[in-house]
Amino acid sequence: MKGLSILNYNNQSNSFSSEAQKDPDHVLVSSVTDIFTKFSGKDDIKRELELNSVVFSHEMVLKVLKNVESSPDVAIRFFDWVLETNGEKLSSKSYNRMLGILGVNGLIEEFWGLVDVMKKKGYGISGAVRDRVALKFEKEGLESDLERLKGVFASGSVDNSIEKVCSRVCKIIKSELWGDDVENRLLNLNVTFSNDLVKMVLEYLASEPAKSLIFFRWIEERGLVKHDGQSYNAMARTLGREDCIDRFWKVVDEMRSLGYEMEMETYTKVFEHFCKKKMIKEAVDLYEFAMAGSNKPSMSS
Repeated sequence: MKGLSILNYNNQSNSFSSEAQKDPDHVLVSSVTDIFTKFSGKDDIKRELELNSVVFSHEMVLKVLKNVESSPDVAIRFFDWVLETNGEKLSSKSYNRMLGILGVNGLIEEFWGLVDVMKKKGYGISGAVRDRVALKFEKEGLESDLERLKGVFASGSVDNSIEKVCSRVCKIIKSELWGDDVENRLLNLNVTFSNDLVKMVLEYLASEPAKSLIFFRWIEERGLVKHDGQSYNAMARTLGREDCIDRFWKVVDEMRSLGYEMEMETYTKVFEHFCKKKMIKEAVDLYEFAMAGSNKPSMSS
């Protein structure tokens, strides 16, 4: 079977694990960084991205932003491009990383502008970003901005951030067996279930795959959300374990039939788990599944 050469598993699990841990996006992240550093015109950027066969994922967006955190102009250009062309790839975490870049680099007006955008989306400022930016404001003597930043956390509006809503949703789901009571309590929250919120909930429920899948199915059946690539990938990552194999394949096959691709983050996490558990057949099948898609894994050593 094609792909078996990648699975010369030899009981040295640390060696295998380190291979799977290697960043498959490293070269592509560097290429994307170079493109947005060298070019500013939309046509030039579009051409270069196509030449490099770039397919954006949530994971790649985060890696590129981390790569350009000391170059705010490049970061802004990249973030705006993704927002315009692949907006669904920007999550609360992506916005927070961009916010941190703006704050730490002293782009105050842009920082507060993005805070306002995040509020409208229901995204809160993470504690890590708050602390980093607060240090910058304090160092630069920006007392009014420092007080304003503290005020964001002191205000009740933080309770409606996507992180807080996610916490309340997960608490309800974990509290008891799924049934009418759980469904009614979720409906009574009166929250908007965006794909970003659904993805976050699924990640928080990763230790309870059965409940995760029930929630995943129920929320779309009730017409509360239309699942997209990121929520399907989050569900696949949760199900990619030895006790959920059949459900995992059903979800990823369904995902592809709807036109959504497996993200490299999903492939890497599940593939590594299969290898760790010595599930060789499943690892080979996953490799072949990924190779048949547009996000092909790199197996270079």
